Amino acid sequence: VRREAAVAAVGVRGVLLDAATWGDGRLGDKAVAFDGKASGLQLPAGIFSGLDDFTVSLWAYANSLHWDSCVFFAGNDGFSYMRIAPQAGRGGLRFAICGAGYNDEQAIEAAAPLPTRRWVHVAVTLQGSSGRLYVDGQQVASAEDILLSPRQVGDQVAFLGRNWAHPPFNGRIQDFRVHAGALSAAEVAALAK
Repeated sequence: VRREAAVAAVGVRGVLLDAATWGDGRLGDKAVAFDGKASGLQLPAGIFSGLDDFTVSLWAYANSLHWDSCVFFAGNDGFSYMRIAPQAGRGGLRFAICGAGYNDEQAIEAAAPLPTRRWVHVAVTLQGSSGRLYVDGQQVASAEDILLSPRQVGDQVAFLGRNWAHPPFNGRIQDFRVHAGALSAAEVAALAK
């Protein structure tokens, strides 16, 4: 797990929860494996401290999809959060950020859910009120009305593979990164190689 600024990268350590384990990753590396029942990886608080513009990227391998499960979740509670869900909303891959309750959720949603049974690169960028969602280096959705930022939402609780109330992710996650600032489309495409 990495937080990257323009010049330096800082590694942070997470804590495997419940049935989360290490499994096979892409390109011979290791990934965190989630069972879809109880597992997760808890990240330290403060990864998003002070960030307005940002990029989150990761590689995910979904065995199957559960509605509203999360590959990534960070917030203060179940009402003030941001998340990436493989399948939510109208049924597509979805990034959402919320300040006071799910009724004010601001979202970027792809037309299709996260593909299953293969490694997929997912990235979200936010610059001002402009959000972009990428799959395998290609933009699949955008929104110009994202009025919240990570700094406003907070990140007292942050997870990979689970959230507060929905089934955990069933699959593997590798190379989770948080970038200070929104990466360009070309920079996201380079990460997806």
